[in-house]
Amino acid sequence: MLENIGTEGYMTISKPVAEVALVLDWILADNRSPVVAEIGTGVGATTKTIVEKLDNRGRLLIFDYQDRVDGLTADFRDLGYSNIEPFGNTRLRFDSYNWNLAKLALKARETGPCLDFAFLDGAHTFTVDAPATLVLKELVKPGGYLLLDDLLWTMATSPTMKNIAADLYTSEQMETPHIRMICELFMANDPAFQRVTEGISTSRALYRKKA
Repeated sequence: MLENIGTEGYMTISKPVAEVALVLDWILADNRSPVVAEIGTGVGATTKTIVEKLDNRGRLLIFDYQDRVDGLTADFRDLGYSNIEPFGNTRLRFDSYNWNLAKLALKARETGPCLDFAFLDGAHTFTVDAPATLVLKELVKPGGYLLLDDLLWTMATSPTMKNIAADLYTSEQMETPHIRMICELFMANDPAFQRVTEGISTSRALYRKKA
């Protein structure tokens, strides 16, 4: 998977998300072995940043299609990194990373929240990422962070989605930024979370769970 970074056809997902490195630096200043989750890996550009920052400390949980997480896990193990835990899902229509997140959350209800940092860069649709956000809110520890990517992204402006989604969504749904709606519905008025804006671009939303 890593060999695709920077190659033709993958350029738009080959740049690591700068805010992920920033938040990790904040966390690592006090916690040298955090548990981090990345939901939606692409070709592993941001995953690589996380892996290098952790440097075999703590745990990195990656969620995506089975072939992607298996490929990335193998790539990083070949590079000497052994703290990656893959959670893969199929490409069946109604399967997604939500199933694995839900199972993790049920376990966390017995043992306590397990994530110091969760980065959601997945489907960007309400039907998939609304439940993902609700589950991640439970999984993040007090004092931990939840970062959502592509706050302003729409299907109508996406070269890859505008034609595919045209038969599946209304024009209003195509033109609405789903991640922004999710933040407005489930994050903005939640007293357990505080919005963090320092160093965060307008295309992303970062929240810290109050201790």
